[in-house]
Amino acid sequence: MEGLVKFREAFAEYSENYVVIGGAACDITMTNTVVRPRATHDIDMIVIVENMTEAFANRFWQFVREAGYRPEKRKQEAGEPPRYEMYRFLDGKDGYPEMIELLSRHPDVLGEPKGFVIEPIPTDEDVSSLSAIIMDDDYYHFTIAHSQLTDGIRHANSAALIALKARAYLNLMADKRDGKHVNTKDIKKHRSDILKNVVIMTEDNIEAPASIVACIREFVASIRADWSTLAEPLSKSLGQDEAFVTGLLDQLDELFIEA
Repeated sequence: MEGLVKFREAFAEYSENYVVIGGAACDITMTNTVVRPRATHDIDMIVIVENMTEAFANRFWQFVREAGYRPEKRKQEAGEPPRYEMYRFLDGKDGYPEMIELLSRHPDVLGEPKGFVIEPIPTDEDVSSLSAIIMDDDYYHFTIAHSQLTDGIRHANSAALIALKARAYLNLMADKRDGKHVNTKDIKKHRSDILKNVVIMTEDNIEAPASIVACIREFVASIRADWSTLAEPLSKSLGQDEAFVTGLLDQLDELFIEA
């Protein structure tokens, strides 16, 4: 993925302050495995609030300045209860990630540095389908606990990616049923990424909170319920036959166990 080298160099000393999730984490996790990661040019990352330091915040804004990003921030509506904080950094220079979305459970985690004009993120634009999930304690702590360091970048491993993407997938499907605008590409990518991560899992079982175990089983049940429609596209995305995909669903159904 273009931009990872610059990112790695910039945050080599700060691997305890963040976790990369989403497509970039899939790219890192799947590199040099039997599955092929999908192309991505963006980085989604969460700040580990418990490890937040002024040095990390200063280094991050220095990186934003070096890359020439245009920063945006999710606007807190009047009377809205506290939610996640999301920054989006757009239009990076060549050699940098095209876009970074940074998510935090704590408001103003990066402060308000001088010399930047931070525009509000337009309310009608799509935001990361993983963003609100980090406000859930189970998913936040599970992601941090199931992160690893690869070539100097801390990222969610396959177990965390499966959990995050299963929850995101089910949320998007619920929104679609309710008639809300949903990006169909996001539904497809989460579905495919989950099964690709199952392929490269080496563990027989993963202990997880009850909420995550229930989510995984709900995801499997939803795929099975729509199998006649999904069998062909899932087989195609994995380059395997339907029997192989069925086996992955069986494996996933038993993979997560309640801690």
